[in-house]
Amino acid sequence: MDKDLELVYSIFKIRLLALLGFVPKIDACSICDKKMTEDMDKFYFSIKDDGIKCADCAKLDKGIVHLNKTSFLALIYILSCDAKKLYSFEVPEDSIAEISLLSRLYTNQKLEKEYEVNKI
Repeated sequence: MDKDLELVYSIFKIRLLALLGFVPKIDACSICDKKMTEDMDKFYFSIKDDGIKCADCAKLDKGIVHLNKTSFLALIYILSCDAKKLYSFEVPEDSIAEISLLSRLYTNQKLEKEYEVNKI
């Protein structure tokens, strides 16, 4: 089964940014340091504050990306797995869309330029 190209590209960008030193904080809220747990249903990624925010801190951030539990767990996997296993998972379409949005916004913010993909 072939991988969704949008997912592959998004995983590549997130992992590349991490290798360049732009590792987002994902284990706790980037503002109040409240621990994030897998039993939560909604997660909020702040492009401005480089990481996950709790629901209370996310209310004050207009630039958050909403992540469902699957997308959040995929983000943890992307940032922590062995490089040989980087593309060894699958996620549903809604998570692909969330991960794609997150990777596009985070890349544009960190590299200070908007990049477009030429689709072949």
